[in-house]
Amino acid sequence: METLDIASKTFMQDFVCDGNDALNFKLVRMESDIRDDSTSFKPEMVHQIYGENENIFGYRGLKVDFWMTAGSLKCYLNQTADETINPKKAEGVLPDEVIPPLVKLLAPGQALSSLSEFLKAVKKDEEFTPIGNKLSSFTLDGSDKVVRNYEIYEADESIKGFREYHAKLQPWIMFYIDAASYIDIDDENWKFYLLFERTNINGSPRYYIAGYMTIYKYYAYPDKIRPRISQMLILPPYQKQGLGAKLLDIISKTFWDDSNVVDITGE
Repeated sequence: METLDIASKTFMQDFVCDGNDALNFKLVRMESDIRDDSTSFKPEMVHQIYGENENIFGYRGLKVDFWMTAGSLKCYLNQTADETINPKKAEGVLPDEVIPPLVKLLAPGQALSSLSEFLKAVKKDEEFTPIGNKLSSFTLDGSDKVVRNYEIYEADESIKGFREYHAKLQPWIMFYIDAASYIDIDDENWKFYLLFERTNINGSPRYYIAGYMTIYKYYAYPDKIRPRISQMLILPPYQKQGLGAKLLDIISKTFWDDSNVVDITGE
């Protein structure tokens, strides 16, 4: 009996996948990105979705596609596996749910029901424009030595459409910021700064999300404010290009120009 238990455990261990390896992210600008493996990137952590050990049980060769349109942030989720465990051969143990925990992170209606619907959203993204008030723009050399254009937009809960957009953007922090938590956007002291890459295709501007920063305006006696940087995320396709430092520098200077600011802190 003991031999059977060991054999059973070994069998089930073969159906344990690393969640970080299984997930494949894409920020899709155009349909050709879907077929281009070079546009894929990985999470740094999934313990806030799949548990402390970050494992997903019940599959061999699990692959999870987690794609978002690069502007409007519509999402497509799909899972495939070389083999799914048969509960009859695993003492009745069922495979873990893979897609539902991801859907729970997303905003209502963000996850589309089919690839065809997602491709329509990719096409519609050609009309996407950033939400918020344009604060600054700059150019920067990318890691491939190509000069790229970026724009920063300031927003808060009072901006039409921003509540919904923020709800679609914030799931990314769960994969890249440890102990991340969602923000109560109803608090008017929150300020949000969105970083977009701007390109031109056939003479028309296109905007792609590159990262964002959140700042909370704390009260400072007697009539001042003390802004605190809460979260900053540059998405992996845009990392190691100096964008985080540039975003921080521009936003910090904006606050220092305000005579009501006593200092700027970070969490």
